[in-house]
Amino acid sequence: MTLTHQAAVDEAARKARRANACDVVAELNAINRTRALTTEEADRLTRAIYATRKVSERQRYYWTSEMDRELLAMLGRKMAFKVIAATLGVTLKAAEMRAWRLRRSGEIA
Repeated sequence: MTLTHQAAVDEAARKARRANACDVVAELNAINRTRALTTEEADRLTRAIYATRKVSERQRYYWTSEMDRELLAMLGRKMAFKVIAATLGVTLKAAEMRAWRLRRSGEIA
């Protein structure tokens, strides 16, 4: 089994767990509309909600030189990191850390 194949298998399993969690959330929400949930049902709902929101492993962003140029240009225009992150399609923390690394390497004054 190659690494690429294994990654595909892992992703399929993650999607199946997420779909199952979405079904559990829908089911328990329907029950909750007619009566109060038991403690066990409430705990199950909490776990299912967490599972639907959980990001697979850790998101990694691979910065290209084009993204770096755009980041530097936006920083030069004094744009907020929130706007920069949304424009580049990365998280706020990813944009902040990339700017920090570029400053450390001397590419940003």
